[in-house]
Amino acid sequence: MEKSDFGSVGKDSFKEYRQMFILSAFLSVFPLLFFPKYLETEINPLFLFPFEFIWYILVYFFLFPLLSFSLILLYSFFSFLLRITIGFVFGVLISFMFSYNLLLSLKLGMLAYLPSILFQIVLLPFIFKYSFGDKIFKLEREKRLERSRPLPEVKEEVIPLHPKAEVKESALENALSYLKDYSGVEGAFLVDSEGLIVGQDCEEGLDGEKIAPLALSLEEINSDILKKIGESRVDRIQLFTSGRWINLNRVLDFTLVTIASRNTDELLNIRIIRAAEMLKKFIKERYGKLLGLEEGKNVSDLRGA
Repeated sequence: MEKSDFGSVGKDSFKEYRQMFILSAFLSVFPLLFFPKYLETEINPLFLFPFEFIWYILVYFFLFPLLSFSLILLYSFFSFLLRITIGFVFGVLISFMFSYNLLLSLKLGMLAYLPSILFQIVLLPFIFKYSFGDKIFKLEREKRLERSRPLPEVKEEVIPLHPKAEVKESALENALSYLKDYSGVEGAFLVDSEGLIVGQDCEEGLDGEKIAPLALSLEEINSDILKKIGESRVDRIQLFTSGRWINLNRVLDFTLVTIASRNTDELLNIRIIRAAEMLKKFIKERYGKLLGLEEGKNVSDLRGA
């Protein structure tokens, strides 16, 4: 079973389920405002159900482009069952409020009364996305990152010559720590071309999951603008806010993001350049042969390094 199944989405999701429940209740109650107007409009269930299911598949395909087709089918089936439940509630309400026969009311709510059915079918996928979209995207990013991690290499155990000797950190960690240790720096992140974090060293209050997509968006926006004057891409971006100094530096196919205090001195630029060279050397030496990297070419992927 894939990681983004209902068990994963539903774990610690009381807030999302409560929000979905409230919005579903709105879908049940709102059509009462125009009932029984247009009561003569009915639809054949043999046409309604295939149309409804295809609609859910198409909408979820565009709302959740990272999801596999099997998960899109699963969420579509869930939406179909939820819409039937909402129609059932609507049928009970009109039976109670308008003194209709209960069976006739349930038929109208679930199968026949076109205005409420179309209203619920159209809005339901967007309500689902509004309620669970952030959690689903987060789970999918974690799943893709986990799949991209290389299998651990089997190495012989190395016994230090001295009992207090420590295992040396990787060059990736060294480069990010080299930046983070500079006075005023709050965090350093290496982000791949899809906005996933390859490595980071930051203060506890700094959320890399928010910084990574921000860096990717800034690069894309600036690159699109620069294309109008014949420039292909951005190699470096610096932003100054009231409290922070944000640096984005291109390192092969990756982006080195440095977040520092606005008061940090300009010598940080030198340390950023050195850290970028360390990362570039690390990528070429360790993964160049594996990925067919030659001098002057970019690395396609390094997630999990």
